[in-house]
Parts: sequence; C-alpha cells; structure tokens
Amino acid sequence: MTDSTSALPNALQSNRPFGFAITIMLVGVAAVALAAVALGDLTPELLGVGVVGVVATGTTAMLIAAVSDARTAPRERDELRETIADVADRTATLEDGTYDVSFQTDGDGDSGALEASLASIRDQLAASEQTDQSLTNLEEMVETHAETTRSVADGNLTQRFDHPGSHDVVDELAGNSNEMIAEIEETFATLKSFSGEVVTYSHELNTSMETVRAEGDRTSEALTEVVEDNEEQHEQLRTVAAEMESFSTTIEEIAATASEVADTADRTARAGQEGSQAASDAINGMDVIDAETKRTLEEIERLEAEAEQIDDLVDSISNIAEQTNMLALNANIEASRSVDSGEQGFSAVADEIQNLSEEVYDSVKSVEERLETLRGRAMSAAEEVRTSRERIDESTDDVENAASALEEIATLAEQTNNGVQEISAATQQQAAATEEVVVLVETAAETSNETATTSARAARRASAQADALSHVAHSATVLTEHAGELNAHLERYDTESGYELPEARAADDVDPEAVSTATPVPDSIGDAEPASR
Repeated sequence: MTDSTSALPNALQSNRPFGFAITIMLVGVAAVALAAVALGDLTPELLGVGVVGVVATGTTAMLIAAVSDARTAPRERDELRETIADVADRTATLEDGTYDVSFQTDGDGDSGALEASLASIRDQLAASEQTDQSLTNLEEMVETHAETTRSVADGNLTQRFDHPGSHDVVDELAGNSNEMIAEIEETFATLKSFSGEVVTYSHELNTSMETVRAEGDRTSEALTEVVEDNEEQHEQLRTVAAEMESFSTTIEEIAATASEVADTADRTARAGQEGSQAASDAINGMDVIDAETKRTLEEIERLEAEAEQIDDLVDSISNIAEQTNMLALNANIEASRSVDSGEQGFSAVADEIQNLSEEVYDSVKSVEERLETLRGRAMSAAEEVRTSRERIDESTDDVENAASALEEIATLAEQTNNGVQEISAATQQQAAATEEVVVLVETAAETSNETATTSARAARRASAQADALSHVAHSATVLTEHAGELNAHLERYDTESGYELPEARAADDVDPEAVSTATPVPDSIGDAEPASR
C-alpha cells in the first residue's frame, strides 16, 4: 500500500475547518470506545460500525470544510481528498474484519492524532475479536465440562474432563477437577468399603456391648466388694498398727530373754540326753520285767495244770468219801442188826467210820472250794500277767519312741540353742525393723483409706460406665441404621474399584477385657437424632 499518510498537506495542518473536522472524528471515536466499554459489548461489529460512522462524519466535515475554503489551492485540495479517501479505505478494511492495516502514529498535529486513534481502535478491534473467539471456545469447553459435571453428579465417578490444551486456565481447571474427581472416586470407594465394615462391625458392636455391659455390672459389683474390703482392711490395718506397737515391745522383751532361752535350751539338751539314757535303761528294765513276767505266766500256767490235777485227786477222794459214807451206812444197818444180837462193838466202829467219812467229805468240799478259788485267782493272775505283758510291750514301744524322741529333742535342743543365739542377734535387728514396719503400717492405713475412697469413686464410675454402655449400644443401633442408609446411597455411585463386605466375628471372639476400659459415652450421644441427609 502506498504510504500517502507520511505527511498531510500544509493546508490540512493550517486550516482551522479541517482541524475542526479531525477533532470531531477523534471525539467520536473516543465516544464510541467509551460507550462500548460502558455497555460491556466489545464485539468487532459494534466497534466497526461506530468507527466507520465517526470516520464518515469526520470525512464529510472535512469535505465541507475543503469546499467552503475558497482560499485552498487546487493541488492541496487534491492531496486532501486523497488523504481522506485513504483513511476511509483503511477504515472500511477495519470494518470488514481485517486488522493488518497500518497507521502513521508518529505524525504531528491533528492528522497524527487521528492516525494514532485509528491505530488504537484497530488494536482494540483485534483484541476484541480474539477475546470473542476465546469466549466461544470457552463456552464450548464449559458446556462439555458441564455435561461431565452432570454425569459425575448423577453418580458416574468414572467420567473425566477433556482438556485439549487450548486454554491454560481451563486446562489447569480441568486437570484439578480430574484430580478432585479421582480423589472423590477413591473416597467413595473407601466409603463403600467403610460403610460395609460399619454395618458388619456395628452388629458385632451390639453383641460386644451386651458382653461389656455384663462385665461392667460384674465390675461394679466387684468394686463395691472391694470398697467394703478396703474399709475392713483399713480397720484391720489400724488394729495391726496397734498390735505392731505391742509387738515392738514384745520383740524387745524377746531380745532380753533370748539368753535365758539359750540357757534353757542348753539345759533341755542335757536333760534330753539324760532322758534318752534313762529311757534306754527303762527299756532294758522292761525287757527284764517282760522276761520275768513271761516266766511268772509259765509258772501260773503250770500251777493251773497242777490245780487241775489236785482237782482230779479231790474228785477221787470225794468219790471215795461218798463210797465210804455208803459203806458206813451199810455198816450202821448191819450194826443195828448186830445190836439185836448183842454185838455193840461193830456198831461203834460203823459210827466212827461214818463220822470219818463225813469229815473227809466236808474236807474235800472245803478243798474243792479253795481249789476253785485258787483256780480263779490263777486265771485272773494269768490274765493280768498277759495284760501286763501286752502293756509292757506297748510301754516298751512307747519308751523306745520316747527314747528316739528324746534323742531328737536333744539334737533339736542343741540346734535350738544355736538358733536362739542367732535369734538373739536377729531380734535386735527386728526391733529396729519393727519400728519401720509400724511406720509403714500407718502409711498403709492411710493408703488404704485413700484406696477405699478411690475404689468408691471407681465403683460409681463403673456404674456410670454401665449406663454409658447402654447409650453406646443404642448409638451402635443408630449407627447400624445410618450405615445401612449410607451404604444404600453409596450404591448409586459407580467406581472402578470394588469392595468386599467383611465377615462379622462371633460374640465369643470378643475379649471383654479389651473393651472393659472403654471411655464412657456422653448421654447426648445415645439420644442424638439422626442427621438429615
């Protein structure tokens, strides 16, 4: 293109009507630009129409000024017409959307200002068209992203935003959104797994809570017993403290009498040895007595045998006496017959025989009675001797045991003597230790009192914990319901990763001690209403 705008004619620079026309054009262009900015409409069509209108108005004004200026030379008027026509052509080019038109922006005067204004308008139109194209592309990408967003909102978390790289901000937004959707997908997959676990383990929790609550009741009862035992222990410790005071005094007395005990133990050892010797002598004497008793028993047995022989002899004598008596009776009968015949001597002899037989019979009876008495006494003596032998045998065993015991006593007495010497030294140390024990017992009594107080608080807390566990059980039930609802809601979201529902453990697998220390749940948890979804 011919650069006809290198310099405007001098007439244009010096002629006031031309300057006025150019001023009108500049003001019009500025007004159009301000109006477009104010209305927020920077479309090339609007700016092009406005600028062309302003340029046309200014050109008309310049033509009128040129025609009315009679003093203007014909050559200058031709140059002015060419300049105006050139500006109009370039302005029309801008209106057609071609923005590679050049303007002379370093000129002087009104023409330079006009060129600069037109260059500024050209730049603004080019920028506006580029912005409009960017907005069109952006609208298309936003619509695509909106469709993806609606799909994600409908539960398809596998969708992702496409970002072809045509817009840095949109690309960055799409990349961030894809990362966010990926995180949401992973979160929802985790939530699905977690909700399944919550459903499973909440059932287990219900069962466990029943076990824990029962354990809590037993713990509360046990703590109540502990409180009672601690109170009793506290009283016992006070009693022990008093007894330890008395024991301390006794230890001192024991220390004082330890030497006497040692002497007594020594005498006991000697007496034990003497007793052991005496027991040995007694055993020997009993052996002699046993032998003599045995011989006595044998003599008594022989006496019984002889008494039986005498008894047999007495029986024979008794029989003879009876026969003699019978003969005497017969003799008396014969004698009475002899009396009738006058023979008195035979009768006297018969009477004498009868008297003797009666005396023999009486003597035999007396001997039998005495033999019977002697036999009874012999039998009693034999029985007593047998009993004595048995008793002697038992006594011998007892004496032997006593001898062994005395020997052991003698040994133990000697050991006791040594032990008492050690006790004498130990009691001194024990006396000092007892004083420390008294202090410890008093401290233990105070600690027991504090323990009783702490146990009472623990019992109250255990009772409160049992109540709290009831609330936990209720909360677990509510949690189960909510987890089931959550799981139902999560099923509508599609994720690439799946999950498996865990198996619930049996209630027997739950360790009551693992949960017996559970923190009590506030009352507000058990009474909480389900959150609105």
